Amino acid sequence: PLPGPGYGGKTDRYTWVQTTNDVTVTFHVPAAIKSRDVVVDMKVDTVKVGVRGAEPLLNGRLHKRIKVGDDESTWTMSTLLVAAVATRAC
Repeated sequence: PLPGPGYGGKTDRYTWVQTTNDVTVTFHVPAAIKSRDVVVDMKVDTVKVGVRGAEPLLNGRLHKRIKVGDDESTWTMSTLLVAAVATRAC
């Protein structure tokens, strides 16, 4: 099952869910990975997420623009999981 309400999907690298307000992409990472090893680069029309020194888990152009900034698009990490949350620019 997908996390939370909304529409989304799953690939071999990540799971994503979107609502009318935001998009959340969730990645599983090895237990040895620390937050300093994670690379997240969100721009208004592109996103790149991965582990430093490895091929990105996600790297591409977005279908719709997102808001970027400290309060608009963020990422968090918990045990074995990285979640990137982007606020959609309607």
